[in-house]
Amino acid sequence: MAPLLSPAWRGRLRAASALAVVGAAAGVAVSHSSDISSAAHLLRHVDPYRLAAAIGAEVLSMMAFARLQRWLLLSGGVKLGIWSMAEVTFAGNALGTTLPGGVAWGATWSFAQLRRRGAGRALAVWALLTAGALSTFALFVVIVAGAFVAGRRGPLASLRPVAGGLAAIPVAASLFALVLSRRPRLREVAQRGWQAVGRAGQPGRVLVAGLGRLWDGVRTVRPRAPEWAKAVFFALANWLFDAGCLVASAWALQAAVPWRGLLAAYGLTQVAVSLPVTPGGLGVVEASLTALLVAYGMPVAAALATTLLYRAVSFWALQPVGWGAWAGIELAGRLGARRRPHPWAVHRHAGGQGAPASSAEPSPCPGCDETSSPRREEETAASR
Repeated sequence: MAPLLSPAWRGRLRAASALAVVGAAAGVAVSHSSDISSAAHLLRHVDPYRLAAAIGAEVLSMMAFARLQRWLLLSGGVKLGIWSMAEVTFAGNALGTTLPGGVAWGATWSFAQLRRRGAGRALAVWALLTAGALSTFALFVVIVAGAFVAGRRGPLASLRPVAGGLAAIPVAASLFALVLSRRPRLREVAQRGWQAVGRAGQPGRVLVAGLGRLWDGVRTVRPRAPEWAKAVFFALANWLFDAGCLVASAWALQAAVPWRGLLAAYGLTQVAVSLPVTPGGLGVVEASLTALLVAYGMPVAAALATTLLYRAVSFWALQPVGWGAWAGIELAGRLGARRRPHPWAVHRHAGGQGAPASSAEPSPCPGCDETSSPRREEETAASR
């Protein structure tokens, strides 16, 4: 099945959408010039201590996502230092939010870095896909919580049952998988249905291939229930600390926080960020977050100033950090400092004793498609 739009037309559509966003933003700026002047006045009186709290919350948000990926790698047998994982996370974020088609670039680059640091191909793919899936689920939880906290006010008031149903999908999928594991006949029927989806066309094949890789990783790594709980905790912490950055931004401007609608406004804005209209959601985020904060009771000038300060901390301030991390990693790689697996990466082989990758006899590593031995390292070095 051929795609509905060619790559050229998709690029034109994306460019037209970006121009529409810029045009709409210009129109809003002209019609709300007094509110913009008031917001500029608020931004000139930022409390530096509360601004530092916003910066700290955003750093904790990024570190929570780094901890999520690090924990997933650890459950597959690869122990990576938190600072090494953090530099990959910051650099991948910069690639994903500033380059056209940056999500694909960021994922590909992060995959290569995990491989360079000792993760096998299957484990690296599984860790990246699972981190994304858990992050999406955690965002659904934030949106559902925001919808119920906001009550009957705001755009999510009529969507609470739908939001609750979306958040329940992972639970239903887990129960279904448990039933399949205990009913062989039902499992055969499900397998035939799954094969039919794969034969339905290109979208079906892509879906089957992607979920198949994720499932292969789950079967290979097999994290225990406490490990899954910790991963979900880090995924939630990533969003909640970022929402904390938004709260601290409002505090830094002496603006009243619309507590009942905060999570709903924040969660819906993060959905808008994922739309591939402009890099990093430029314009889309500013417009949607300001409008949602106003819808939940915040004055227009305060909402606009809070949004701009939040974006300055959560987006613009992260770019030089991320690109600096990327430049450092790439420079070290070109100089040969990281041609071998990262010195902080340790394969935890059978028994989980944390034996180094250079043990005398090669041994299987859960989630890794390679074995480790001095001879293999010599062959790898020679091939380079």
